[in-house]
Amino acid sequence: MWWMVSGFASASPCLSCANNLNDQISHDSQLQQRVCLGCGFSVLSFSIMEYSEQDMLEYEVEGEGRGCGCWACCVCIGAVCKIACCPPCPRHIVAKLAFGPPTPTYKIEDEGGQRLSMSVRPPESGDQFFPLAPPIPFHVLRDIRTRRGNTLCGYYLENPGAPMTLLFSHGNAIDIGMSSLFLVELAMDLGVSIFAYDYSGYGLSTGSAREHNLYADIEAAYQCMTERFGLDPSNIVVYGQSIGSAPSVHLVSTHQDMAGLILHAPVASGIRVLRPGCSRTWCCDPFQNIEKVHRIHIPTLVIHGTADEVVAVSHGMSLHERCPGSTDPLWVPGAKHNNVEMYPEYRAKVAQFLEHALATSLPPVLQTQPPLGVTAVATTSDAPTTVTDDSQKQDETPQQHESATHVTATNVGARSGALSGETIV
Repeated sequence: MWWMVSGFASASPCLSCANNLNDQISHDSQLQQRVCLGCGFSVLSFSIMEYSEQDMLEYEVEGEGRGCGCWACCVCIGAVCKIACCPPCPRHIVAKLAFGPPTPTYKIEDEGGQRLSMSVRPPESGDQFFPLAPPIPFHVLRDIRTRRGNTLCGYYLENPGAPMTLLFSHGNAIDIGMSSLFLVELAMDLGVSIFAYDYSGYGLSTGSAREHNLYADIEAAYQCMTERFGLDPSNIVVYGQSIGSAPSVHLVSTHQDMAGLILHAPVASGIRVLRPGCSRTWCCDPFQNIEKVHRIHIPTLVIHGTADEVVAVSHGMSLHERCPGSTDPLWVPGAKHNNVEMYPEYRAKVAQFLEHALATSLPPVLQTQPPLGVTAVATTSDAPTTVTDDSQKQDETPQQHESATHVTATNVGARSGALSGETIV
């Protein structure tokens, strides 16, 4: 359907030959046309109505030397007006430009009692859904309530004995069904648990996709992790991909008790995506991560592809430079917006960062150790706790070395297409 909008004065010039347009009524009284007597160019006016392309072709006035077709011009004008004027509210305009929820790619079914199961629809399977049965405990949720009245869906991949849990906020144009295979692999490879959720208006979550809803959504997910599952905030690492960087930065900038933050292809702000050379943050600028990261002092890892065609790598660099908690970033040569996780250095870097975040989140008695390349040694109850560097292993026994807390990584490639499909932020 095409949205037609009008706002021309009766003496407005023709867009084709600059002559004045004269009002004429078409054979259908519901449509009013303005036809140029010089070239035959016509536009529809005085209404905001839906018409099919066939309707537009029927009402188009033919004329020699007319230039472009009237319906094409009206469609362009209508598209702009639909975005900016229906209604003319900044948050609605942002929602139309920034968010692109896909058709839900998963189903949640009740198996009896309080147990829920999830089925996902892989991109290559058409309309066929397959049960999702990870090899680790899998908690499916569909009752995460936000302070704005929406109900979110999500799941918790609970890796037994995992020292850290990722709070994962996905990118645009995907949902937790599309990212499920990737997240299961990531949890198994890195030895972590993962909590993922869908934003309002995405997947099976209720409500609509709005910037303010994003912030309420991640707050509700965080509350679910700490209250329902009893997770310690000091063992939680917040992970935001692309547009998911906005709620992630928001949460961490207001809660400094978490272990760390990972920003995967993040946005500095919404206007900077549309105008890469913009260096100023306007009052109407959405997703103002660049104005919040200066409040983040916990360990922060920024990952970005140097060939990102959606969100320029300059966004990640700006956030890295401005964040006080920044660790060594990862700029992946040649990586684009949707394939950073396919590169082997991605998993190695994330594993290294998790080890660093775990070390810095240890109890105060152990926080004097250097952040990386350090092993915490367990001793007897009567002996003092010591911290030993890899180059200083004088008295370390094999048993003590095995007791060191660490996170290991493997170079298993991410499942192809797990995070693909994102076309805008």
